[in-house]
Amino acid sequence: MVDRIHVVAGIIFSDDEQQVLLSKRHKDAHQGGLWEFPGGKVEPAESESQALARELREELNLVFANATPFHRLNFDYPDKSVELSFWSVYGVDHAKVTALEGQAWRWVDRDQLSQYKFPKANDIIVAMLS
Repeated sequence: MVDRIHVVAGIIFSDDEQQVLLSKRHKDAHQGGLWEFPGGKVEPAESESQALARELREELNLVFANATPFHRLNFDYPDKSVELSFWSVYGVDHAKVTALEGQAWRWVDRDQLSQYKFPKANDIIVAMLS
């Protein structure tokens, strides 16, 4: 049995909650080239909220005012098992968002999310937001 990787992801809402921020996974990453809700692995002795703040700062220069749990799920890919904790993220300074790791990113209308290709584990989240 492969260990489950604990991942936290931010559903980053615009001020009016009509858009969310997506980033594109690097080609060489697991599920590379697909769009995602930004985030990353939770490190040992790190809370989910600490991991979320760290990952969003490291990836997108993003600081937020508030984050609350949205949905949690376990998903098994053929080559990897993940525990995903999705958080709603509010109070983002849009002008400061910067792709610090060179990834593409964009604000997307919630009703347009189904037009983007996500890792399979994200399907339920896309459906909940659309």
